[in-house]
Amino acid sequence: MSKFFIDIDNTITKPYHYEPELMGVSGYYGASPDEERIAEVNKLYDEGHEITYWTGRGTVSGIDYTDLCKAQLEEWGAKYHNLRMGKPDFDYLIDDKAVNSDDWFRPLRVGLVLNNLIRDYLSRLIEVYVKYTTPKDATEPHMPIMPINPYLLEESFPLPEDEFDNIYAWLYHGVPLEVFGGANQTRTNILQRICLFQTKIHDKLILLSRETARSKYATLSFLAKNQFDLSEIIFVENYEEYWKHVDVVITDNPEILKVMPAGKTAVVLMNEFNKEYHSVGYGINTPDDIFKLPIFHRKPITKEEMLYISNEIPEGEVEDVLIGMDQNTVDGAKVIDMPIQVVGGNPSSVDLTALRDFVNEQEAVKSDSE
Repeated sequence: MSKFFIDIDNTITKPYHYEPELMGVSGYYGASPDEERIAEVNKLYDEGHEITYWTGRGTVSGIDYTDLCKAQLEEWGAKYHNLRMGKPDFDYLIDDKAVNSDDWFRPLRVGLVLNNLIRDYLSRLIEVYVKYTTPKDATEPHMPIMPINPYLLEESFPLPEDEFDNIYAWLYHGVPLEVFGGANQTRTNILQRICLFQTKIHDKLILLSRETARSKYATLSFLAKNQFDLSEIIFVENYEEYWKHVDVVITDNPEILKVMPAGKTAVVLMNEFNKEYHSVGYGINTPDDIFKLPIFHRKPITKEEMLYISNEIPEGEVEDVLIGMDQNTVDGAKVIDMPIQVVGGNPSSVDLTALRDFVNEQEAVKSDSE
C-alpha cells in the first residue's frame, strides 16, 4: 500500500482559470471534473492505496471550502480516504517524491522492438540458410560462421556469388516469409503475455519493427498466428525513427541505442554484443523481465496476475500450467531441437548431421502434404 496526496484543481478537474472571488461567488464552484483522471485515482483506491486529496482552496483568502470540496468529490464519484485543506500557496514545489500531474496521468508510450525481444528470427534464419546453401550431395550441412553477431550478419552468413548481393538483401527480399513469418517467439507465449499485461497497466505498449514491403507482410503473418492483440504497431524506416513515437524503447540493438535522444528512456536487453550500452538505462537479462520493470509500477497488479503474465511458476507447479498451452501450439512453426545458443554459440555442440536430416525430413513432409 502506498500513500498518495493528490491536488484537486487542474489535477482531477478540467483546466480552468479561477479567480479568488467572482461576483461574490468563488470561482471554485465552476470546477468541472476530469472523469478519466478521477477513474485512475479510483483504481488506486480500489487496489488498497491510501488516497488523500490535498487542496490550497482558501489558503490565501481564509475562506473555508471544506463543504464545497466534499460535495464536489461526492458528485464526481471520487473515492478517497482523507480530505486535507491548507495546502501552501506556491509557484513551484521541489520535492524528491513530487510528480507533475500531467506526467502522472499521461500514459507512457513504451516501444517494444520486435526482433530478438519477441521474435527469435535468428534461429529460423539458421534453419533456412542451411536449407538453401547446403548442396544436395553434401555429406554435412553448410552452417553459418559462429559465433553469430546479430548486428553483423554478413560476417556469419556468406552467400554464393550468383545469389543476392548480401545476407540482408536475401533475408528481406528473398526469404522474408520463411524467416520472419516462420520464426518462433523468444519465450513461451511472450507475445500473448505482453498483450495480457497491457490490460493490467496504465501505460501503452507499442510494437516497433523496421521492415521492407515484403518483410512487413511476413511480420503481420507472424503476429497473426501468435495472437497479437496490441492496439498499435509502427513500422519504422531508420533507427532514429524508433524514438519518435515513444517515450521508452525496449531493445537489444546497439544501433537503436546509439541514437537515443535526450529525454527518452532505454531498456536494454543485455547481451555480449551491446555491452557498451548496458548502463544507458534499465537493464534486463531476458524478455521475461519486461513484466518486472519499475516503469510499470504506477498501477500495481495482484501477485496472482503477475505470476500468470510473467509465467513465474511457483515451487511444485508444472511448467506452463499457468498459461495453459505450450509455445509450439501457439506458434504453428517448427522448432529445431538442437543444443546451441544462436548468439555466441559453440559450433562444436551442434549435431550437424541431425540438423540436416531434420530440415530435409520436414521439407519432405511439407511436400507430401501439399
